[in-house]
Amino acid sequence: MCIAIYQPITINLNAPEALKIAVTVDDLKKRGVDVDLYNFEQDASPYLDDALIEAILMQDGPDAFPVTVVDGEVFLKKEYPHYNELMAWSSGVPTELFETQA
Repeated sequence: MCIAIYQPITINLNAPEALKIAVTVDDLKKRGVDVDLYNFEQDASPYLDDALIEAILMQDGPDAFPVTVVDGEVFLKKEYPHYNELMAWSSGVPTELFETQA
């Protein structure tokens, strides 16, 4: 499973939420999870080259972000995913089962 997290268009990278998701993504990558974290200010191309993300940006505006996409399907908008959600989505296990084991 491929997970892509698109950060808010304007974000303070030193904000607690931004730091937490960056650490989470780094940890998941070390565990072999296919996950990417995109930042509009560093590189706008992932936002504009992906028709789904571009449509969200044009229709819902920047307030829809962050957006999490799993295998081309939007799983979450307007908030970052929790660690357990990312682990469940990456393994194909329903989130509810993952939470009961945590």
